[in-house]
Amino acid sequence: MTSSETFTSIIQDLSFESASDDIETVLGPGSFGKLPLRCRDGSFNNFALLLSDQCPWSFEILSGQYGTLHRCSGSILRQVEDVLRVMDSINPRLRVKGRTGFIRKFPRRALEEGVLNAAIHFDISRVMDITVQLFSDHLVVISPGGMIEPDDWKHDATTSPRNRMLAELYRDMGRVNLHFCGVRAIRDSYLRTGQIPLMRKTPEFFLVFCPSVAQDLRDHENLSRRVADILAVRPGATLAMVSEKLLISPSVALRTLVRMENDGVVFEMGANNGRRFYLYSVRRPLRIERRERT
Repeated sequence: MTSSETFTSIIQDLSFESASDDIETVLGPGSFGKLPLRCRDGSFNNFALLLSDQCPWSFEILSGQYGTLHRCSGSILRQVEDVLRVMDSINPRLRVKGRTGFIRKFPRRALEEGVLNAAIHFDISRVMDITVQLFSDHLVVISPGGMIEPDDWKHDATTSPRNRMLAELYRDMGRVNLHFCGVRAIRDSYLRTGQIPLMRKTPEFFLVFCPSVAQDLRDHENLSRRVADILAVRPGATLAMVSEKLLISPSVALRTLVRMENDGVVFEMGANNGRRFYLYSVRRPLRIERRERT
C-alpha cells in the first residue's frame, strides 16, 4: 500500500523547530536530517507536513459536558505529548474508596497507546481531527479512517499502519513496535480491574473505548459480582488471592465474602490463613460472558 505521506505536501513553506528538537533529543544530533522528508523533485512530502510546525491535523480533547477542552497544534509529535500532558492533569492519580493505593480513572498506558495508535493510523487524506472524548464513566479516542487490519482483535498480528513513515519513526524512538502490542497493551492495562476496553473499526473511524476503573468498590452488588467472577475461574481461592486480584484491601474482601456466605452464594473450607472460598453454584465468569456478547 502506498502511504499518503509520500505525496507532495500542499504547503511547502515548512519549519521543523519542535520536531527536530524532539527527534534529536532521542535519536541523537543529525538524525532529523536523515528523515525522508522530500519527494524526488525536492518538494516536501506529507510526512514532512506531519512533522512540521504548520501541521494542519490536530488532536482535540472534548468533554461530553463542557465541549472543547483543549486543541493541540504544531508537529504531530509535539501534539501527542501535549494531549498526554493535558490528560494527565484531567486524569490524575487518586484514591478510591475500597481500593488499595492510588489509581487513575483511566489507565495511563491505555490512553497513551490509544493516542499513539491514532497518530500512526489516522487517514491524513480526510483532514479531520483526532478526538479524545471524555465522559463521566468512559473516554473514547476516535481516529478518522478505519484501521487497516487485523479483522480479529482476539489474535495477535502485525498491523499495517496507514502512516508508515511516522510509525517507523516512533518505532525508532522506542514508542511503538508495530507488532500489535499497542492493542495488547490497552487490553492488559485493564487486567484485574473488572472492566474491558473495546476497539472498534468502521470504514470511517477507528475507536478505542476506555471505561473508568475509578469506582467505589464498597457497593455490595458490584463487588460481590466481581468476587464471584474470580471464584468461578479459581474455585478455592484464598482471601489474599481475592484481595490481590481485585486490588482491594483484605478487610473489604473479607466483609464481602462473609456477606456472600450469609446470602448463600459462597461457602468456605479450612480455617484462619488456610480458608478457601467456593461458589455454591458453578457458573461462567461475567467477564467471559461480556466478551462473548461483544
